[in-house]
Amino acid sequence: MVQFHPNIIRIKTAFVNNYLIVNGNRSVLIDTGIDTSGHRILQALQSNGLQPTDIRLIILTHAHYDHCKGAAAIQAATGAELLVHKSHEIHLQKGNCRLPRGTSFPVEAWVTLGRIFMPWLSRFHPVEPGIVLTQDHDLQYLGLNAKIIHTPGHTDGSLTVILDSKHAIVGDTLIGSRGKSVFPPFADDPETLMKSWKKLIDEGIEFLYPGHGSPFGVEKLTAEFDAAHIS
Repeated sequence: MVQFHPNIIRIKTAFVNNYLIVNGNRSVLIDTGIDTSGHRILQALQSNGLQPTDIRLIILTHAHYDHCKGAAAIQAATGAELLVHKSHEIHLQKGNCRLPRGTSFPVEAWVTLGRIFMPWLSRFHPVEPGIVLTQDHDLQYLGLNAKIIHTPGHTDGSLTVILDSKHAIVGDTLIGSRGKSVFPPFADDPETLMKSWKKLIDEGIEFLYPGHGSPFGVEKLTAEFDAAHIS
């Protein structure tokens, strides 16, 4: 496992990455996986010398089921505040966020079939967020040199957590593919997604931690962005 920052722990649950920022009794969990992910996440806390109550904040990069289905259970176990972007507050309250659009014809066809024949896939236990973002959010109050920025495109409410100005936990704004492309197979607005890529590059990010696949250096993102001739 590539570990670019000593305080960022990748917790792999099923097919998604959740991330733990270890910071004593002011630690932060980013995404909560599916409804069966809780045991793995709590084990990761113990392995890193933390109790569940050491998690002060749970950040959801977005409200797709694979990133938030476990939110209600993890919040109950930790007592942490739950943070989400304003545009996804209603999804958490309703316990449903529809599958995103595909970025290729085969994936788009799969999504269409999924919405028709597997509507249950996008449902989860409703949960009430304690912090709802409409702008960037500083995490200095937790003793972290970190902030949360809005990076829409995959969804309208996608968030990125930036730690120490160089390390970005990006949810599904990027994927850590073994292949060449870091462009996600799902995105509601690909044009806006590319603007979020530029935002990350302009922030001076050096290392990226995706919701799927392995972390990687910014060079991979920059090369693909430049090849797309987006200015």
